[in-house]
Amino acid sequence: MLYATQDPDAVLDWLIFWPRLTTNGTEQDPIISAVWEGEGLVQPVDKPSFILDGDKTTVWASFPNSEVDDVHVITCHVITAEGREDDQSITFTIIEK
Repeated sequence: MLYATQDPDAVLDWLIFWPRLTTNGTEQDPIISAVWEGEGLVQPVDKPSFILDGDKTTVWASFPNSEVDDVHVITCHVITAEGREDDQSITFTIIEK
């Protein structure tokens, strides 16, 4: 679980990097599916899968404006080309910066 803070007026991008999941020995096993769950996520139209273009080892999400002291937990479930799966979560605490 990752922990992060964010200003209530900010809309920031947050990344999760899966180097151990996406490397199988010496060969790459790219992420082919990434599904985020959690309240308040923003899914941009130009990157609907949340997988960074040309990378396939990192996924991202944006988080919109929130109220001070809000706490949000978002979880990402990924699947690689070889069928390997994993979940990671980020807990956001909204604080005035």
